[in-house]
Amino acid sequence: MVGSPDPLGWDYQINNQFVYQAGVEAHQLLSRGALGEFSVFGRGQGGNFQSEVAAGGTYRIGLDLANSFGSTSVLPGNHVDVGMLSHSKNGLFFFTTVEARYRFDDITIEGDKPVENDVLTIENTQFAVSSGISWYQERWGAIASIAAQSKQFETAPKNHHAYGNLTLFYRY
Repeated sequence: MVGSPDPLGWDYQINNQFVYQAGVEAHQLLSRGALGEFSVFGRGQGGNFQSEVAAGGTYRIGLDLANSFGSTSVLPGNHVDVGMLSHSKNGLFFFTTVEARYRFDDITIEGDKPVENDVLTIENTQFAVSSGISWYQERWGAIASIAAQSKQFETAPKNHHAYGNLTLFYRY
């Protein structure tokens, strides 16, 4: 339907192996005022899944920003960390986050795959941007976002890929 090649099945996937990952992220507020807030962040993760270091910045505008600080990201499927909204009963904000990263290794690209698969080389320098809206009340909320990322391996047919994300959540 979207022009993707047919999957070839489990025999063409990365061979079974134990995968582990640990990460850390820190945010620093630069300014907050009537026109929103600007912040910067740094993060790193290591393990045999993906090892990388990254730095970026975020702009948000909305309601109750102080109690939801540090909740945005460019990580796939987690553009707003719902757990970071726990200090705020309700809120609404628009956000844009940009990130530059250096990826040292990535098992999904350079992992132990069957010989029939293409040999791929990781693109070490990568970039990402995400933007969206988060709205939540005391018990539930919604997040709608879009993201674009630069290519992750050197021979990728396109220089970037993009996707949208809609998250509905319930807080208890």
